[in-house]
Amino acid sequence: MTLQDFLSTAQNQSMIVAGGLAFGEFQSYPVTLKPVAKGNAPEAELKSVTAFFKIDGKIPNASFKELRKSLKPLGYLSYQGADITTVLFTCSGGGVDLWNRLGNALTQLTNAFRMNGIGVPQTCAICRQPNCDSLAYVAGYAPVHAYCVENQSYQTFAATENNRLNGNYALGILGAIIGALIGSIPTILLMLLANRISAWLYALIPLAAYYGYKLLKGKMTKGVVIPVVIIASLLMVIVVELVVVFITVGREYNNWMGFGEFVRLYFNVMSFGDILSDIALPLVFTGIGIFISWDQIRRSNVDIDANAELTLKSLFRKNMQSIQNTQNLVNSQYTQDSQNMQNFH
Repeated sequence: MTLQDFLSTAQNQSMIVAGGLAFGEFQSYPVTLKPVAKGNAPEAELKSVTAFFKIDGKIPNASFKELRKSLKPLGYLSYQGADITTVLFTCSGGGVDLWNRLGNALTQLTNAFRMNGIGVPQTCAICRQPNCDSLAYVAGYAPVHAYCVENQSYQTFAATENNRLNGNYALGILGAIIGALIGSIPTILLMLLANRISAWLYALIPLAAYYGYKLLKGKMTKGVVIPVVIIASLLMVIVVELVVVFITVGREYNNWMGFGEFVRLYFNVMSFGDILSDIALPLVFTGIGIFISWDQIRRSNVDIDANAELTLKSLFRKNMQSIQNTQNLVNSQYTQDSQNMQNFH
């Protein structure tokens, strides 16, 4: 099955197709389908399809292990990282029967949701208030208020347009440096208190640099944001080294010289090889941190607009009664669904 075939089939099943994803409901559970192909061309063969469910509750561990085992011939069941309210099922392998295999798997999965008393979220994914009237893709396909989706999206468009007109590169660079400095504090404390370094804490540095750039109204141009954040993050490797050595030496010898004097002494005493040896591992961890936070720090005005547009395109309006159907199914008698993927709205 090709990527185009899959998305066309999804549309024929009354799913919303946007941004290479398909959004709909399976047995009244909102689901996002993400196909992965051997290339970006429409005629590329599929490698896998991942279904994402946002649920209201947790599958008991024993039931989850049993379900994962029963679904293993069809694919792999997991949670999205530490988020146990987002269940993923990846149906691997292409072929003309991919849609049917996916349907068989999702039938078992949604039946397991019902048997364990698990419904869908009952509050809006944006405002966290009840009485949702729609579904939309907001960190997963979930119940929302149509007004919230439209209001948030149009506010986003207005903000990015204002940034294009009034954003300031100099202020953004200053914000990235300040943000990176603040993001370095946990790393410095860990090194001083426990003599350890952490790739996860180093991931805070590029994130803090990105948000510092954004908060100080830096122009969110992809060709500028990414280099500024990376350079600010790499500079912090030297800053962290200097601060840690300065405090360590001061405590050890009870001799607190001025920081500027210490910096001059440090570079006079230390050779390039010595410095490189000391910062080699922090540089590697900074690279890992940039990789970990890449999805966030690469977001420019274009990406922010694209995300808002995807949310708008995924919007499906429905009445409150149909939203409640899932919760009603929790207490209904378990039935085997023989129609597989025909249950999409």
